[in-house]
Amino acid sequence: HNYANVQLARYVTALANRGTVFDLSLIDKETDSQGNLVKDYTPAVHAQLDIAQSTWDAVQQGMRQVITNSSTKKIFNNLDVSIAGKTGTAQEDRSRSNHAFFVSFAPYSNPEIAVTVNIPYGYAGTNAASLGKQIYEYYYGYTSFEEIVGSGALSASNSSVEE
Repeated sequence: HNYANVQLARYVTALANRGTVFDLSLIDKETDSQGNLVKDYTPAVHAQLDIAQSTWDAVQQGMRQVITNSSTKKIFNNLDVSIAGKTGTAQEDRSRSNHAFFVSFAPYSNPEIAVTVNIPYGYAGTNAASLGKQIYEYYYGYTSFEEIVGSGALSASNSSVEE
C-alpha cells in the first residue's frame, strides 16, 4: 500500500473522534494583513462510521497501550500529555531499510490533534515515534522549534557510513 501522510492523518483522526470522517482541509483560515477573517476553511463532515462503541473502546485502548506498554513507553514516559498511537514498519525491498511509521492522537481522553510520521528507510516505527514526540512537545509548548532543530538530528546528515 502507498498511503500519503495526510491520508493516514485523516484515518487516525476518524479513530480519535470515533467515526467522524472529515473532508480534507489543509488550511485553517485566510486572513487579511490586519488579521480579519477573509475565509474560514473549517472542514466539513464527509461521513460518519457506524461502529459499535465496544470496538471504538478496544481500538483506542489498544493505541493507548502501544504508548504505555510497548517499546514506545521509554519514548513517551516523561511527556505530560497522554498519547494514543501505533508504530509500524513497511518493507519495500529486502535490500533496503524498512520505512518507519507512527500514527497517533492526543490527548487520549479528549483528542485535539493527530500526528502522523513517515520516515522513508527509517528502520523502525520507534524512530518515527521519537519524531512524533518532538511534534507533541512543540505543539504543547514544551519545546521550541529552535531546540528541536538544534537537538542533533541535523548532524546526522554530516555523518559518514563508518560512523
